[in-house]
Amino acid sequence: GYPTLYDPFETFYLRYVYRRVRDCFNRPICSVPGATLTLKDRVTNDHGWSF
Repeated sequence: GYPTLYDPFETFYLRYVYRRVRDCFNRPICSVPGATLTLKDRVTNDHGWSF
C-alpha cells in the first residue's frame, strides 16, 4: 500500500537536530558574493524556534 504519513525519524530529526543547527546552515548574507562576506546576526528568544 500506502506510505506512512507520520515518520518518527523525520519528526525526531526536525525537533531535536535540525532546529538546533539551522542557525549554522541558514545564514542570511548581507553583501555581494566575493572573497569576504558580511553575515547578519540573528537573535532568538525561544531557543531556536524562531529568529
